[in-house]
Amino acid sequence: MTNAFQRTSENALFTLLIAVFVGSLAISAATDLSKHSAAVATSTLARVAVSGSNS
Repeated sequence: MTNAFQRTSENALFTLLIAVFVGSLAISAATDLSKHSAAVATSTLARVAVSGSNS
C-alpha cells in the first residue's frame, strides 16, 4: 500500500514539475513575442512619422 501511494505521489510531483516547466516556457515565449511586437510597432510608427514629415 505504501509503495502504491509513494508511486502516485512521485507521479503527481513529476507531472507538476513538467507543468511548471512548460508554463514557464510559455510565459517566456509570450514575453519575447510581446517585446518583438512592441519593437515592430515602434519601428512602424517611426517610419510613418518620418515619411509624413517628408511629404
